[in-house]
Amino acid sequence: MRLYTCLSLLTLAVMSASAQGGLNTGGRPLSLHKETSASDIIYNTPAGTLHSGLYRQSVGFFYGTKRVADGMSGTYVVASDNKTYYIQNIFSQYQCGSWVTGTLTGDTIYVATPQHIDYFEDNGEVVDIYLRNLKYDKLNDTYVVDSANTKAKFVMSGDTLKQVSDQLLGMTDQKGTYMLYGDYNLMMFPNKDEVVKAPSGLKSERYELSYKDEYGDSQKKLVRLAVGNSDVWLGDFSDKYPKAWVKGTMKDKRITFSNGQYLGYTDSHHIYFVTGVAIPVTDPDTGESGETFELSRNIRFDADGDAYKSDNVMFTNWGKQDVNYRECFDQPRLTKFVLTEQTPSNPVIQGYQAYDNDNKYGSLSFTIPSVSNTGVALDPDSLFYNIYTDERLLTFKATKYGLDMDMTDIPFDFTDGHTFAASASDPLVRIVYFKERVGTYYKRIGVQAIYHGLGKAHKSAIVYNDGTEVAGDDPVAAVTEVVMPVGRPTVSYYDLAGRRVLKLENGVYIKSERLADGVIRQRKIIVR
Repeated sequence: MRLYTCLSLLTLAVMSASAQGGLNTGGRPLSLHKETSASDIIYNTPAGTLHSGLYRQSVGFFYGTKRVADGMSGTYVVASDNKTYYIQNIFSQYQCGSWVTGTLTGDTIYVATPQHIDYFEDNGEVVDIYLRNLKYDKLNDTYVVDSANTKAKFVMSGDTLKQVSDQLLGMTDQKGTYMLYGDYNLMMFPNKDEVVKAPSGLKSERYELSYKDEYGDSQKKLVRLAVGNSDVWLGDFSDKYPKAWVKGTMKDKRITFSNGQYLGYTDSHHIYFVTGVAIPVTDPDTGESGETFELSRNIRFDADGDAYKSDNVMFTNWGKQDVNYRECFDQPRLTKFVLTEQTPSNPVIQGYQAYDNDNKYGSLSFTIPSVSNTGVALDPDSLFYNIYTDERLLTFKATKYGLDMDMTDIPFDFTDGHTFAASASDPLVRIVYFKERVGTYYKRIGVQAIYHGLGKAHKSAIVYNDGTEVAGDDPVAAVTEVVMPVGRPTVSYYDLAGRRVLKLENGVYIKSERLADGVIRQRKIIVR
């Protein structure tokens, strides 16, 4: 089994509120607040000129572990007096949404410390969190309050807000004890990188992209590849950012994609296509061997017959200075796609909300795997789905649902903004809002995948929200057991910057629980 020490990333702030209740790091903080303790904390956006969506860089500490914090969203406000500055989320690894205040004197912005930025409840006790200037205590190998320098210093250098003091902007409790979070070398500035866009009218072909994900598991999906005399374009490779394209070059039957291509601003981060190499590592605790990743100048694909392959890795990534990936494509291989008859894999239901008499709708969210039931990549343009109430095939009437026409076979990529939608947190999750009174007139609602290959439609089983499956045209059994029922609870853990954590150590984490009824519950925990 491969050990991947670089963590995959998940943004908690953009979970679809209609599908499942998520956290919003742009407003109230992640912590568990008691309103009586927040009178001196600024949670609402201050009045003034807002500078948001900036490119933010710093060196951050997450429970004492140093990491490059790159490509995060930077935000500050300049008040109408042009002397008062407000900086949001002063700690890169603790995104609580609050603001700290600074005052411009001469050409320097002074942020006085301590400043109360957040608090949370730990076993019934309120823990107050403060920003303080810290200095390194070499004797005790820790950081302590710098009582001689209580003001953090920033300047505006052109359009860049930049920290100029060398102290650690550290997180402490009310007693001044370092809580192992902090930042230094903080700066934020407008991102002048231009998003890579494919030329208008570009003619591309379907290729199968096979690769290993961050867990070392083999994956397949279809992408678009356009190969000219010297220019090469790759699209549809990202599930998180489906409109992303990157540009490469062709020379001597070798395709090269350069590192650091800008994909756009989303998820409160600046997203890049970055490339890397795998470095062998050994876990000192278990002795298990594995890999970590380091950035490289590019990724090269060598011709292998009609295919192109690489031994290295490419990512969609938060920022471009370090590996903080959203998606990992290790050892990618591109093979020209040939459409064949295939039976799609069964849909996987993510959530279900029964018909609500007040809202006059219910919802079903689900995914359809990108490969067939035998592991062959599917053409998304040939992938459709049906919705069933009990065993009745549902037709979405144009007059009832505000559509241009009646729809029974729904293209997987079809969205209309009200009845058929893609999840904000995961574009591969489809959300269908229905007006059938399931639970009153019908007992259950289900979804079935349909794949049109070479003129023949092949169907998956019908998967219902109660976890049962009923066979379609191609399955071998009439009724099968649950593969992944809605009612299976799941638990995941994330750090306070939104990174998924596979191994818990001492620190503060977000515990995300998916309950048996599909509800997502999230809370802060402390591991000591």
